[in-house]
Amino acid sequence: MRTHGISLSAVVGLVAVLLVGAMAAPDSFAFDYPETRRGNVIDTLHGISIPDPYRWLEQDVRESEAVAEWVEAQNEVTFGYLRELPQRERIRDRLEEVFNYERQSAPQKRGGKYFYTHNDGLQDQSVVYMMDSLGAEPRVLFDPNTWSEDGTVALAGFQVSHNGRYVAYGVAEAGSDWRTWHIRDLRTGKDMPDKLEWVKFSMPQWSLDDQGLYYGLYPRPEESEAYQQSNVDMKLRYHTLGTLQEQDSIVYERPDEPEWGFAVNRLDDGDRFLILVLWKAGHTNLLSYLDLSAPDEGFKPIVTEWGAEYDYLGQSEGKLFIRTNDNAPNSRIVMINPLQPEPENWMEVIPETDEALQWASIVGDRLITHYLHHASSRIRIYDFLGKHVRDVELPGIGTASGFSGPRHETETFYTFSSFN
Repeated sequence: MRTHGISLSAVVGLVAVLLVGAMAAPDSFAFDYPETRRGNVIDTLHGISIPDPYRWLEQDVRESEAVAEWVEAQNEVTFGYLRELPQRERIRDRLEEVFNYERQSAPQKRGGKYFYTHNDGLQDQSVVYMMDSLGAEPRVLFDPNTWSEDGTVALAGFQVSHNGRYVAYGVAEAGSDWRTWHIRDLRTGKDMPDKLEWVKFSMPQWSLDDQGLYYGLYPRPEESEAYQQSNVDMKLRYHTLGTLQEQDSIVYERPDEPEWGFAVNRLDDGDRFLILVLWKAGHTNLLSYLDLSAPDEGFKPIVTEWGAEYDYLGQSEGKLFIRTNDNAPNSRIVMINPLQPEPENWMEVIPETDEALQWASIVGDRLITHYLHHASSRIRIYDFLGKHVRDVELPGIGTASGFSGPRHETETFYTFSSFN
């Protein structure tokens, strides 16, 4: 069983190790750690030599017999000790009892269909379901628990097309940051030949016509360097359904800024602009836009100075809504005309308050905002001019999340959890 990506056996092992200080070690067990050889790798940084004798251990166990043998020997020592702890099974049984409860995500609606994840309590990974309507019988879309015998292959996200016909889904193996994205035709229930390989730190987004996806791609690494290669030189690419990945066009690149990464936000029906987020290490970002009515003109800047967060929420009638902490530590929402993006032209829609505005979304042509009030959620709804419409009455003190969906959608869903 896994809990939020951590297997129950790992939790049991951690708890058991933490309790070792209060227990006597099993008398019958003797520690005999395997020998770990030292390599001769030395990096020279700014004229200083820095040895890295264990660089060889960074290789993947599937590619290095020496690393696989070392891991097996280490596990033999570790689990050999843990198996001898008399409290281990009692701890495991209690943790299983505590973690064995049903969990379900808030549904998301795309193309008239509903998608959500569900875990019966003891499944390693949640299963993705879809429904044709809220009252329809759910059917399984993905069950990652069946993808590998040892549970090391995981679902790394999915994106449903605007019309609800296709779903792009990412697959991660052995905890790697690399993803392989596949496309499934929901009419046939079968995967298409399309495959986007070696994708990292990028969530593909569908084009408005559902005929392709925007995604970020680093240079393909050599097999031996797959887990050592630096994350530099990302390019924003566009993949057209039914073509090979090698044919994907480059939509945006910055060879002069190799450490920058790129992502586009999900488009909505009627959007004129494709919004590009430019990011690097840290919690600040830049914004640019592509006018879809004149795509040959390329991306143009909106925010050009690092130093604040700019969270794109959506657009209406050619105006962009942005949650930002620029000159507002608790964040505010501003409206920007990308054709006149200078800060002096920004319109403040929802000013900063003494409560932190943690996130916001646009659904049903309304701004849905999440404030933190005495460490609990407050959901307030505003119109596009910043007029307060109403608050969402929550069941009590706790945390709410969700409230996503297309801009013109008339319904949205959320989850709520309390201390109880």
